[in-house]
Amino acid sequence: MSESWGQPSYNSLYSLVKTRFADGLWEGVLDPGSGAFGHPDIAVTLDGRRCPGVTLSPIPETSQWFIEIPVPREALGDGIRTLVIRDALNNTVLESVPVIAGEGADADLRAEVALLRAEMELLKQVVRRQAVAHQP
Repeated sequence: MSESWGQPSYNSLYSLVKTRFADGLWEGVLDPGSGAFGHPDIAVTLDGRRCPGVTLSPIPETSQWFIEIPVPREALGDGIRTLVIRDALNNTVLESVPVIAGEGADADLRAEVALLRAEMELLKQVVRRQAVAHQP
């Protein structure tokens, strides 16, 4: 199964790097780059619904932000679920976090398909943006 931790963001001012995923808490560093100002608007969704409890804290003496995402209970069960982290300003996917659990999930073809769908969403967004950018 593939991991998407190192996937670059597309058409967002932000980049996101995972620092840790333990005890049901996904942590990372959000870098605003040179064009973003103020508090970032980040949306974390599971099955299209926003996940509660996401926190963003400024990292002192930098322009970066520390993000903590508690994995919702409904993400835990047999099979695979994918958290999607987006720049809410322009709906750009910054990261996807697959959560695989339960009996036989690693051998389950449905789990692999769900991972591929999440990655395909990233590719579709890039292709759509490129198509719009190159229209006359």
